[in-house]
Amino acid sequence: MSGRDPTRDAVPGDYPTAPASGGATSLFNAVNPPWVEETLRARGFADTGVESTLKGVTGDDAYYRNCYHTPGYIRETWGQDFEVLETLPAFVANMQDLVFLTPRA
Repeated sequence: MSGRDPTRDAVPGDYPTAPASGGATSLFNAVNPPWVEETLRARGFADTGVESTLKGVTGDDAYYRNCYHTPGYIRETWGQDFEVLETLPAFVANMQDLVFLTPRA
């Protein structure tokens, strides 16, 4: 995982969670252009740009981005540092998956 996130200080025995916009979520998002689905299917990850509704929340207006991840991408990339215990699809406001992680020893 990159950037500062709530799992950065996790140690074995912790069970951090991370919200992630899952693949199914993006496919139901009617405002996404067709390239988003194509990119997600091909790479497992799609960044659709800056989240404009969160501008001004931090000193960097480009800090929050709209990114979508497939469960396979999460297992492959986040799984390098964390054991992915479970993913609850569309759990967070029916918009984001909730991913349960534990640090690898």
